Amino acid sequence: MQEQFGMVSKLARIWVKENSMPLGTEKNTLLGAAGGVTGNWFGDGSDGAFTSDGSDTQTVLNKSGSYDGDMLVRNYTTFTIGSGHTYTVDQPCRGMLIYVSGNASITGTVSMTSKGGFSNPTTSGGSDSAVVNASGLQLGMFTASGTSTLAAATFAGSGNAAVSAVANQPAIASDGSLFTISKAGSAGGASVTCAPSAGHSVCTGNAGTSGSSGATCTTGGGGGGGAGTSPTKASSPCGVSGAGGTGGSFSGGSGGGAGQGVDNNTCRTGTAGANYGGAGGTGAYGGGGAGNPGTAAGCGTTPGGVGGIIWLIVGGDLTITGSIQANGGAGGSACSTWGGDGASAGGGGGAGAVMVLYAGTLSNSGTITATAGAGGSSNQSSPNGGSGGAGGAGGVHTAQVIA
Repeated sequence: MQEQFGMVSKLARIWVKENSMPLGTEKNTLLGAAGGVTGNWFGDGSDGAFTSDGSDTQTVLNKSGSYDGDMLVRNYTTFTIGSGHTYTVDQPCRGMLIYVSGNASITGTVSMTSKGGFSNPTTSGGSDSAVVNASGLQLGMFTASGTSTLAAATFAGSGNAAVSAVANQPAIASDGSLFTISKAGSAGGASVTCAPSAGHSVCTGNAGTSGSSGATCTTGGGGGGGAGTSPTKASSPCGVSGAGGTGGSFSGGSGGGAGQGVDNNTCRTGTAGANYGGAGGTGAYGGGGAGNPGTAAGCGTTPGGVGGIIWLIVGGDLTITGSIQANGGAGGSACSTWGGDGASAGGGGGAGAVMVLYAGTLSNSGTITATAGAGGSSNQSSPNGGSGGAGGAGGVHTAQVIA
């Protein structure tokens, strides 16, 4: 009998799609009468109605040091972020998963900018002590025109709360769409080798590779560091920058450190940015790359972090006049008081990814971004070294799902 009801429910969903029945009460009545699942899961509302008050930083659970922790999970009935308010987390982590059973309004900011964790998807992690599935973080949801199949969501490695939450989503069987953040992010920018040319060379760092947007999103790679050589050392060896790191399913890649060639017998080399949002590369008489941590050297500015992950799943209407962002942080700069000329800058952090799913209507006059972190600037008065490469942009996707 249960199998018969399930088949009727599936046929009812197909009828809804083929006949373009509007989302809402009529559709749910039909599917409910069929005895099957009436739609997607939009959380249990256990965290109640959320209205920002300006002190909206959320506490990450199961922290692992200062740069990793479980994915934040919230189950709201409504979600309202006021102008000038920022909803974010208290340290880098594996992202945020926000369910809203009703309407959401974002006039302020929801941010995972520079909050991507040092979270390796290829090794066991999170409070669930799991490796991310080869297909990445995947959630299947009923959609009006989807034909995909997924027996169960795969959020392994995100932490117990996220794994438990997505387990409430019913399976899709040729009647929904897959929404994915890939396990492997995009590659970082390559190292540059800067050899003297008439005593002085300036070499800008390579940008990180941008991620893809769409139902499958990927994060951006870290930017490579810049490099330069001194004009007073015609026989000076090269300056070699560090490469940017690769992004992953929880964060963009970290930026590489700068390199400077100034000594007659030394080729100064910056270190590479770590993969999966680890430490930014250290500059050799130059700026450091963005990462966890991003390390400044000498008088340069402190680099930022890498972009993180946002899943926002809204059962009602979503109105955005503010911003949703998972941007990378800037690389560290160089400055004119550094010892030696040609000091260069570090690479920017790769951006994360943003997945926004809603059942009602989307009214967006604001922004949804996963923007690359800028490369650091070489602020030498004369002569300049090389600026750092920008990180890669990350993926952004919005889609309507069935209520």
